[in-house]
Amino acid sequence: MTKPLINSFFEIKTRLNALDKQRLTKEDKQVDDQNEQILKLVKKLQGTVQQTAFMTPFPVSSTLIKAIKEFTRKIESGEKQVILIKGKALKEKQLIFGQSPIVSLLCDEVQEWISSEYEEGTLGEKILVNANLWPFRIGLMDDKVSLANKVEKGLQSLKTQENNFFDNSYLESIIDNKTIKVTGNTLRFLFEVLTVIYQCIPEKKKIEWCDNCFRRKAVGEKYCIFHQSKNDTEYKRSRRVINSQGKEKPLFQWYRVQRNLLGNKPRFFNENISDYSDLTQINGLIISTEANQIVSDTMVDTGWHNVEKYWLEYVRSLPNVLRLMESYEYTQANNWTEFVSIIYASLGESIEQSTHPIWVISILENAEEWFFLDKKYGDKRETNIKDMIICLSEEGMVQSEIKNKLNISRQRVSKVLIEYKKLKN
Repeated sequence: MTKPLINSFFEIKTRLNALDKQRLTKEDKQVDDQNEQILKLVKKLQGTVQQTAFMTPFPVSSTLIKAIKEFTRKIESGEKQVILIKGKALKEKQLIFGQSPIVSLLCDEVQEWISSEYEEGTLGEKILVNANLWPFRIGLMDDKVSLANKVEKGLQSLKTQENNFFDNSYLESIIDNKTIKVTGNTLRFLFEVLTVIYQCIPEKKKIEWCDNCFRRKAVGEKYCIFHQSKNDTEYKRSRRVINSQGKEKPLFQWYRVQRNLLGNKPRFFNENISDYSDLTQINGLIISTEANQIVSDTMVDTGWHNVEKYWLEYVRSLPNVLRLMESYEYTQANNWTEFVSIIYASLGESIEQSTHPIWVISILENAEEWFFLDKKYGDKRETNIKDMIICLSEEGMVQSEIKNKLNISRQRVSKVLIEYKKLKN
């Protein structure tokens, strides 16, 4: 396998593999300013709380109102204006903004109250269970269903339970009218808060890739243009590459998750920053000072002459990519945009539009890895099988492991290695 493909001049403090500067649609542009989204969210949340606070005679739970006020305060004050995703991303100092982290922050504020207020068998628990929102955090953070659909299902469940209550004399005898009204109003308020969130913070459109390689795929398709037909030689080669990695090692998974997670217009913060609470911007990544300067220069055409030599050096460090780019006169690019266009043309990447330097690094890195694996596993002809046996042996695999990996007999592995040792001697 090749060495890590991000050169020393791109000493990024953590392996960021992120940042999307996709060509925005008109709809994206209308909601692109995240500071405006935050202001709009805070204003609507405050209005929702104020309206709910005067509800009588069946008031919303004061504990929930207090939790929503605190949730709103954290966003408005800037304390959570930079929202840190928990787990791995937090350890790697990645700062992100979007619907998912906003909802996660809401769960932090209300989860404990919901669990204690709506114990098993209570009306509130039944409503949330029927809406697939129990446990609350797990149901709400499920990215397979949109937040709008979750709210709609929650309101339908609430309405069904209320109708069942008033149509069932037995239920009326064991649950008093005040309980059903307070529970209903409280959960309606919670669903109103969720509605405000998805109205103010739209879901990010997910980027999709070919199931068989590193390239993007068209909407509604499963594969890129190179791997459309299952009878095609390129399709078969690509499946060998995918199968060679096993299900436990999906190619490019980290890159794809991070790209969808980090959104369209990322910002950079210097690695020397000491206190996240000092940040007034949202959505960014912490990288080294040197990388930050190169990225900044690359993004403006007037700075291309400052960084061109670094990019040419970088491409030359990728032997498989370089082989493709050499026929495109990549050294003759007049600016960054032209250089990126040459990269995508040489890789056969017809859909990708991102011009952000960190994304371009990631795409080049993924392409280099792909072509390396394609050369190693894609060709099943006899000469290639021999090369693969020798290569795997030199990587330290024993004959039984090579046999299983290539799905061939052990005798064949042994014969090739014996012949190879004779040639070496």
